[in-house]
Amino acid sequence: MPTLLGIHGSVTNPGRLHQALESVLDSVSERWTSVSTDLLHLGGHQISFADGRPLKDFSDDTEAVVQRVMAADMYLIATPIFRASFTAALKNLLDLVPVEGLRGKVCGLVSMGASGHHYLAAD
Repeated sequence: MPTLLGIHGSVTNPGRLHQALESVLDSVSERWTSVSTDLLHLGGHQISFADGRPLKDFSDDTEAVVQRVMAADMYLIATPIFRASFTAALKNLLDLVPVEGLRGKVCGLVSMGASGHHYLAAD
């Protein structure tokens, strides 16, 4: 069964964006019973800075989180917009995942900003 992994790309307490991501994943589960869904909230894990070390050398959640990302078949990545960009926590996670871990997989993006000018970041 293919897995859709929702990645909540913020370390802050779950808010509106987390609720929106959960809602989409719930809808997918109800509509397509042949797809399993999973939700990864970056704030729920201790993830090290991507400094070039092999994953096995990290002593926190880094290796397990990256393995979880690589095991998924498709993604829905949700990020708040901060200073006209996606979060540093999400950038760090993407830097940790080897290119081969994402290659050929479907990915959707969801962004949420506090004002109208934040739409430029998604563009």
